[in-house]
Amino acid sequence: MIKSLLCLIFTLVFALSACSHKSSAPVSADTMPDMEELLAYSQSHSQEEYEKKLKEIQAVIDNTSYEELCQILTDSLASWADTQTDYEITDTSIEFSEDPLLMDEQRKEKLYNNWTVSVNIQLAGDEKSKYDVPDAAAIYRQAADALRSTPYGAYKLHTLKITASSDPNRILTSEQEGSFFLTDSAFSLPQEPEELTIQKAVLEQVEAFNQEYFSDERYRGQNVTLKRFGSPRDSSVLYLEFPIYAPPFDQDMAAFADSLEAHGQEFFHVITENNENLEYLKKCGITSVTVRFVTSWDNRLEGPERYREFSWEL
Repeated sequence: MIKSLLCLIFTLVFALSACSHKSSAPVSADTMPDMEELLAYSQSHSQEEYEKKLKEIQAVIDNTSYEELCQILTDSLASWADTQTDYEITDTSIEFSEDPLLMDEQRKEKLYNNWTVSVNIQLAGDEKSKYDVPDAAAIYRQAADALRSTPYGAYKLHTLKITASSDPNRILTSEQEGSFFLTDSAFSLPQEPEELTIQKAVLEQVEAFNQEYFSDERYRGQNVTLKRFGSPRDSSVLYLEFPIYAPPFDQDMAAFADSLEAHGQEFFHVITENNENLEYLKKCGITSVTVRFVTSWDNRLEGPERYREFSWEL
């Protein structure tokens, strides 16, 4: 009896040890948890263990190629389309784009989740169809949940655009768009110290700009932010984009808009007045700086995107 009991205890201890070893094993592409499993892990482990797990997950994502990540998200969408029962889906298509210049405008650092995904969903639309108008909001929620069901989508997806339409070309097309902002500071994009130095100088100038024109309490938060910063792939341009969400309340709007070139030169000067900054930019193949101020309130500008853009050679 005692021998049997000891054997049972040994078996249980061995099983628990094996489970513990499995849960503590480093994450790989083959053992990547889904988001439900990751949530359960965060609730059953210490904060230190959870943050370590997130670092392991980021390492796997970082070692996943662009093409592989596209395929993972495509498979997530296809799996949802094939198994959901709320809609008669006849076809789906998906497109991807990545923006490594994108900034977190509140935390003032590069966004790790910098992917935009555009999805088109075709619904059955014959005369007997029960889908009179595609419920884009509901479809959006389901598709978004599917794409963010794995850490690949949850931590890389920033903007999701859904288009839902009926076959064959009856019923209007519905669109839904939303953005997801990563709140987990465990994820970050690597940046060289020299780049961070320039980024910090630009952000300090943004703060000075806000203090000079937009310190009034009527402005909620920062009225001017740094939305995009860096050099696009295979480009020799250092690019800075600043949304100005509202014009100065107590100044002439047109005069302020016309003064933006001078403010752009101030940013250019902040970047280039330091010789170490100049040497670093030239080492990276940068030959010019482009500053864009997005001014959607400026009715004198035409087109869906209203902005003023200025460039200077180094």
